[in-house]
Amino acid sequence: MSVQSQSQVKKAIWTSCFGLIIIYSVNFYTGMIMVAHYKDCDPIKSGEIRAADEILPLYVISTMGHLKGVTGFFVAGIFAASLGCFSSQQPFCRYYNRIFFTPLLGYICLTRKALIQRNFCLFL
Repeated sequence: MSVQSQSQVKKAIWTSCFGLIIIYSVNFYTGMIMVAHYKDCDPIKSGEIRAADEILPLYVISTMGHLKGVTGFFVAGIFAASLGCFSSQQPFCRYYNRIFFTPLLGYICLTRKALIQRNFCLFL
């Protein structure tokens, strides 16, 4: 993101801080709800799931699985978040390509540069 003045920079930082506080609060609240829901049983020990990262999908399916479309909406949200994370890495990869790879390798044709950026993004 590019801004024109330092006041816009401060505004952008405070806005992103506010957004991050909301996201972390929702994540914390979700975790506390799941702790309260599974306080008497451990889904890993009971064999319902194999790993701890499967608890949130199990919770969504067990509490809202009877509602049509909720599980699909949940899966779509997971895919959207992963694609958003990948798309935010591309400028980061371009920056590192310009800072690190160009001085090391010298002039690189655009095709080879795009290949290096893609592989670097996949590596991350």
